[in-house]
Amino acid sequence: MKLYYTHKAARSLNNIYEFLCEKNIRAAAVIHNEILDEVEKLLLFPLMAPVETELQDRLFEYRSLVIHHTYKVVYRIDEQIIYIIDIWDCRRNPEKLQMGIP
Repeated sequence: MKLYYTHKAARSLNNIYEFLCEKNIRAAAVIHNEILDEVEKLLLFPLMAPVETELQDRLFEYRSLVIHHTYKVVYRIDEQIIYIIDIWDCRRNPEKLQMGIP
């Protein structure tokens, strides 16, 4: 299997990092690396996260992996590729998660 970060996911990860850097650069690096490390685990256990209930009516089956109690990695599996669709801050309005995901 391979991981593929969409532009939206890469931008979200960068935005999270930049936001956290404003408060604490060291903490930002720790959380950034923790997100990347947890996503890497999907290569071994792609079904480890539950199906995302907010996106059950979509064209694809999406799963979400919660990291650090605050961030949710939304992904889907297509044969040998795990598409990282977005990295969502769980403190945001969950209705906005549905926007922009097919």
